[in-house]
Amino acid sequence: MAPPRGVAQSGSAFGSGPKGRRFKSSRPDNPKAPPLGGAFVVLRPSGLRRRWDILGGVVQSLRILCVDDEAMVRDYLCDLLEADGCAVTTARSVSEARAALAGGTFDLVTLDLAMPGPSGMEFLRELRKDHPNLPVVILTGYPSVESAQEAVELGATKYMTKPFAGDDLQRVVAEVARKLGIARAREDDFVARVGQRIREIRRSREMTLSQLGAKCGFSPAKLSMIERACAPVNLAGLFRIAAALGVTVEALVRETDATPPDRA
Repeated sequence: MAPPRGVAQSGSAFGSGPKGRRFKSSRPDNPKAPPLGGAFVVLRPSGLRRRWDILGGVVQSLRILCVDDEAMVRDYLCDLLEADGCAVTTARSVSEARAALAGGTFDLVTLDLAMPGPSGMEFLRELRKDHPNLPVVILTGYPSVESAQEAVELGATKYMTKPFAGDDLQRVVAEVARKLGIARAREDDFVARVGQRIREIRRSREMTLSQLGAKCGFSPAKLSMIERACAPVNLAGLFRIAAALGVTVEALVRETDATPPDRA
């Protein structure tokens, strides 16, 4: 007798039965996952909070369309992504997703493959014709080599299998946000802030790039790139620049508008 939908057969993480049989996350390598009958369980992160610090970024209302026929998954995605500041719209079928796209603009689509009516793969083909640049993340409980290959060929941003860890999806969404210019990593902000401080202090000392370079050992071109946040600088380089400017490293990295005095 075949096992009920949502339960893996023994033998591997995906079961040893028919390819792509849906499974739940309470499999042996996840013993603490709460059982929910025959439905699979996505791995909920501990606490819903802003998690863009995974990549050190900040998101500003990324508009996401989540297409899945299972209410549990739609609710989970809403909780997970709205907690990060995203604007989430859900659709339980391809027809609802089409209507949502006709009435709004989205930055990203998460897409289930196995749904009643037109499949997610059919919808992905449509999206590539009508919205060729729209990022699409596949979330499927029926993974297969064939569907993964087709999804990649159709330009899917990511192919993820259920159950999935919330952190993994957040990383993918954060990367999409960064590429769209909606989010910027804190490390990028840090590099920009340091470059700005170096420029401000150098100009307050009435030093040219050549004069600063002669003191710290960087070429004027390299210093220009650092000031414009086009190139990062390591800690040793920061010490050399700070010494050449007559300030502490802290003066270069702290968030302040005040120009520090010359170091005694």
